[in-house]
Amino acid sequence: MRAKKLVLMGVTGVAASLPVVASANLVADGTFTGALTGVTLDGPGYTEVGAGGSIGGDWAVTSGSVDVIESYWQAPLGTGNSVDMAGIQNGAIAQTTINSPDAGIYMLSFYMSGNPDGPPPAKVLGVSVNGGTAVDYTYNTVTEDNSHSDMKYILETEVVNLNGGVNTLSFADLSGPAGGSWGNTTPFGAVIGDVSLVPVPEAGTLAAGTLMLLPLGISALRIARKSRIA
Repeated sequence: MRAKKLVLMGVTGVAASLPVVASANLVADGTFTGALTGVTLDGPGYTEVGAGGSIGGDWAVTSGSVDVIESYWQAPLGTGNSVDMAGIQNGAIAQTTINSPDAGIYMLSFYMSGNPDGPPPAKVLGVSVNGGTAVDYTYNTVTEDNSHSDMKYILETEVVNLNGGVNTLSFADLSGPAGGSWGNTTPFGAVIGDVSLVPVPEAGTLAAGTLMLLPLGISALRIARKSRIA
């Protein structure tokens, strides 16, 4: 026990000495708490916003409709709101004013779940930057067995290239039709929340940090990684 305690203390000391890049989130209102326009329905704990509307003036609803979830189910980190990307049909949102100080590589992250109220079980989300080819993400509500009180969000990350200046980030629900009495509509879509976009540290900075950890051994490095993830 004493040896393990010493290793952890050593990792903590080294981690504290590593260069830290404080990066502000380039995404405005990543937790979707801004005022809503274009409201088509006020439900119990959620608000539906149709195409042409907006969330906080930062996110434009570009097609279909989306549900901004206030208290209808659990938020990703227990605070803020989430968005069901299908209101009464597949919806899409975009933020067109993401201002990147420099062109380069950035890390996009967001929490994903799926509306557990109805089919299809596979909720599909398309994510694109500056109109490029969308990257698809799938969340299966049956496999994950999520619920209103435990949405079992998954943190998704993606490395993206941004232009210097203004960029556009888009999310679109690509889930299939619900079927049954719902027909070809998709009122139960993919769910997103806590969207973030920050610069990726330069390769030289990462390499320097790794070299500083080498004297502690591979096991200490693994402990450090686990601590950062937690």
